[in-house]
Amino acid sequence: MSSLRQIVGQHRNFNIVRLKDLVYGVRQSIGEVNLSLDSSLLANQYDQQDVIIGTTVDGIKTRIDCVELLRNVECLEQKIQLMSDHFESTKNQLPAWLDEFRSSTSKLQVQFASELAKIAQELAQEREQRQLVLRAAEQRAAESLRQAVEAAKAAERLQRRIDDRLTEVTALVKELRRKTS
Repeated sequence: MSSLRQIVGQHRNFNIVRLKDLVYGVRQSIGEVNLSLDSSLLANQYDQQDVIIGTTVDGIKTRIDCVELLRNVECLEQKIQLMSDHFESTKNQLPAWLDEFRSSTSKLQVQFASELAKIAQELAQEREQRQLVLRAAEQRAAESLRQAVEAAKAAERLQRRIDDRLTEVTALVKELRRKTS
């Protein structure tokens, strides 16, 4: 791999790797990944839940959080569906108290969905805040770069003026020596 590849951290069983201008979140369980491949090739070769591509470490961490939350939700949905299927198949054999349990499970599902929606909203707000901070930092960096370029140009103009004056002084000294000799 390129010598520009740098592991910058770990988050929720992902390695966070910077390579050139991109940041990658690579699930540790999939092993070594050739990040020098084009992004579209990586997307075709790996599941989007295993290799995440972005431009900032914070952005990658947020997306990892979302991927892991989604995986947990999918796992819970599968478990709920299995339980629901099982309950449906044994529905006629269940005592009355089990019907009450099913009812309370449904209420818990609604509460869980509500809490999950709150978490998703908080993650979206946090992501939006991070993006605003990133944009502000990029604007400050662009302004600093513009100022540095202007300062470099001013320094270059000043150096040319100094060189011109030095040339004039050197010519005057030579002329003065010639006249005094």
